[in-house]
Amino acid sequence: MRRAIKKLHSRLALCLATAIAPPALAQDTTGGSVLLRPDRASRVIAVYDFEEPRNPFEVPGQFFRAQSDPTQGIDRPGYPIFNRAEFDTDYARSGERSVRLPITRGSVSLRLRPGALPIFADADYRVDVSVRADRLEHARFRLVARLLDDRGRPIEGAQWVGEPALPSQDWQTVSLSIQGGRYAGAAFLQVDAEAVQPELYRTDSLEAHQVWPQDFNTAVWIDDLRVTQLPRMMLAPAEPSAVFLLPQRPELRLMVRDLAGEALRVRLTTRDHLGRLVDRQTGPVRSSRTPSIWQPDVPRLGWYRSIAQLEADGTVIMEAATSFIVRDGPASPPDAMGGYPTAEQSRFGLAVTRNANTLVTMLPELAARVRSQGLTIEAWTPDLEPGTIARRAERFSELLRSTNHAWSEPGVALGVVPLTLREDLVVDPDGVIDTLRREPEQWGGYLEPMLERVGDIARRWRLGDGRRVSQTTLDLLGGSLPSIRNEFSVLVPGPRIEPAWPASLGFGPIEAVRDSVAGVAVLFSVGTGSDAVRDAVERFANADWAPDSELALVFDSSPSGVFVGAGAAGELVKRLVTAEAARADAAVSMPRVVTRYELRDPWSIEPRSGAVAPHPTLAAWAASVDRMTGRHIAADLGFVPGTRVYLLTPTEGHTEETDPGGALVAWNESADPDEAVVQLNLGSEPVTLVDIWGNRSRPIAPMQQDLGQGRSIEVHRIQLGPDPVFIEGIDVDLALLTASIRLDEPVLQATAGPHERSIILTNPWPVAIDGDLILVEPNERSPDGSSTGWDISPRVKRFSAGPGQTIRVPVELSFARFEPSGPKPVIVDVILRSGPVQERIRASSTLDIRLDGVELVARIVRAESGSTDLALEALITNTTTNPLDLAVLSSAPGYPRQSAAVVQLAPGASTMRRFAYPAGSERLSGRVIYVGVDDPARQGRLNISVPVEPNP
Repeated sequence: MRRAIKKLHSRLALCLATAIAPPALAQDTTGGSVLLRPDRASRVIAVYDFEEPRNPFEVPGQFFRAQSDPTQGIDRPGYPIFNRAEFDTDYARSGERSVRLPITRGSVSLRLRPGALPIFADADYRVDVSVRADRLEHARFRLVARLLDDRGRPIEGAQWVGEPALPSQDWQTVSLSIQGGRYAGAAFLQVDAEAVQPELYRTDSLEAHQVWPQDFNTAVWIDDLRVTQLPRMMLAPAEPSAVFLLPQRPELRLMVRDLAGEALRVRLTTRDHLGRLVDRQTGPVRSSRTPSIWQPDVPRLGWYRSIAQLEADGTVIMEAATSFIVRDGPASPPDAMGGYPTAEQSRFGLAVTRNANTLVTMLPELAARVRSQGLTIEAWTPDLEPGTIARRAERFSELLRSTNHAWSEPGVALGVVPLTLREDLVVDPDGVIDTLRREPEQWGGYLEPMLERVGDIARRWRLGDGRRVSQTTLDLLGGSLPSIRNEFSVLVPGPRIEPAWPASLGFGPIEAVRDSVAGVAVLFSVGTGSDAVRDAVERFANADWAPDSELALVFDSSPSGVFVGAGAAGELVKRLVTAEAARADAAVSMPRVVTRYELRDPWSIEPRSGAVAPHPTLAAWAASVDRMTGRHIAADLGFVPGTRVYLLTPTEGHTEETDPGGALVAWNESADPDEAVVQLNLGSEPVTLVDIWGNRSRPIAPMQQDLGQGRSIEVHRIQLGPDPVFIEGIDVDLALLTASIRLDEPVLQATAGPHERSIILTNPWPVAIDGDLILVEPNERSPDGSSTGWDISPRVKRFSAGPGQTIRVPVELSFARFEPSGPKPVIVDVILRSGPVQERIRASSTLDIRLDGVELVARIVRAESGSTDLALEALITNTTTNPLDLAVLSSAPGYPRQSAAVVQLAPGASTMRRFAYPAGSERLSGRVIYVGVDDPARQGRLNISVPVEPNP
């Protein structure tokens, strides 16, 4: 400490020698209470309260206006000379004075004088200031801090710019942290308090053509600017990958270095993916170069975030955080931790586009712990220079040839054009294809070392990052991709070019050049729904791709590793399962197309410790890959509308030891929570639920369901929630039988019946079965006992099926003319009387009532304000090739039936009919109006119902 004090005194002497105003000790010369500790042993090293009663000037004594001043040769664009900071007595956070930062137009800055605030070069600091504002709309307040050398000159790169804040008329605190220890020669800290217009804190997109809005004739007030010396604290998992495998216990390393010499305590709290507190520990900690070890006590598998709060004298002065994952050990260590991966395992991988250099040494261990054999790693970064590509290529080569992990067909991504290359060639940041179409002499220095070092093991080369595809790239695809592949083939044997493609863009441009590419990688950003995933798979399947083409589905991870990522984890699993279901549906049209799944950048890097901080999505991904590896989706068992229930069965090639058995994966998407239930006979044994984190429930035994007349059956009843759950331990053959039961042709024309259909059933067992097939729905009777108009014959049918045989049970279906169109459930009960099991099984199918050639859309139209009248408007469209004569009918409770004729409606034409209901807003509120279209020529009737919403 004496040496530090002597060094500080030397700095003060140097300040005097160079005419830089030295800091006041205990009190400013102008009378303000500015606190500066010469030995830096205090936590707070400076306080500027702006009182300064003996200061005759307009600004605080240690500060000056950092504005443009042509008379002094000072040019600061955006900071005009007429914005003049000054003392103010209208508002004060404490005391009687503050400093007002007025904005006539442009921005305003108040700056601490060079040499006013000496610091230790290897200490960390925080600046806090109280701020209020008046009528800010576009402008923002921010703090800026920089380190100065012992002559008061800024040190290159040692500047921190705070997040722009929008103050209100109430005082609030704005803070900025400064990390020391990285800049040799740092002697002083300089702080700017600024009110800046959008042109200074936003990124322009139109360059010189950008027009920014501004605030005029307003102001920001600041008070009580405080500078605090912070301890240096780092918290990181003891396991570099931040993935702990049971029975390994989570272990965190906490390092604290502090120059203040105060007694310190740490409070360590750990929360789960929902932000729920699961563990709290406290204890003393000392400043040391040796980390202390903390072991959070977590109750379940999953993702966790720990926050260490450092306290001095009961006040929290510093925080550090880290994230980690706890999961089961790999089910098959030889496959997961080394050895040759199976084709199934290699379908799941990681895409590393950020922090590739930081992660390269730990990727083998991290990938092994989350059972991911596939890898695509980014080679180009914005700051890449020709002089650094060789070292990066060497590191990538060591990674891909690592004996610690078996990578399956690794790939290299070129997602962004390096800045210097971009400037040389005048291309867009995402203009990878535009760059590579040039002569190799122009880009070879940025890529050839990578092609040489890893080209023999990484044959896949992904072009673009998938977030967007510019029109320039679209225009260049046809003429560029063949030449790019030819250039790569000089150093890469059989290169497989794989353009990265946004999910929102059609495959048309890629299909036009499919002979030049190995496939396509489709990127799904956070928030993309499952329907978009299914659509992409279906579109790829319907295109004429060559055998062995590859469709890579790349799921972007959550942008945050904190608790908002919990919802993203569940959505990720839904998209993964939906993609597998779509792949199963498309298997007939693309049997040899390879489908791969990648999770992109499911982590961040903690800025202080440099530790990997996994996102919740990585934990859910790893647990779901455990459940889905070696299985495929065999059927959709979603009987309840709004739920998703898929049957997973083992893929071919399993031995008795490796057979994972069958499972269901299910969740509630939009059904009423009370109705979102899986109620099936899943076998005579209990089943187990496994959540998206890998946690297992207690065994759930089948329960007896009363059928009346002294009969009952055993069923499993499982309530579904919004997150997917895997139901393990099911009887696969029973599930396959259930999945096979369906209506052969689900579309029924809305014409006079009966309609002849068949119920299809497949016997999955190697022995014969027989029993009764009962059609439970569509209902013969309504809940009130009235007839629904349905006539189904027969409702009960005896059947028998040989081993593996598919049978058809004929049925006739008729319904009343008033039956609404649209989908209807067909519920079938099968009572097995002989065979390997004697059970009652319930299955669901659907039928759809429609009238081909006629489309009907209706809406409610309310009268002007003050009237309770309403009307129903019906839009009728003829989609046939002949004119139609139709009748439109409308019926509402308590009103006479209305009708209107449509004569010779031309092919492709539409017409509207309007039906008035006086006082309908009151009399029909919460009820339904029925509207139908009669087609006399076909004896058809199309009906829909339109609800009348309650009065607003």
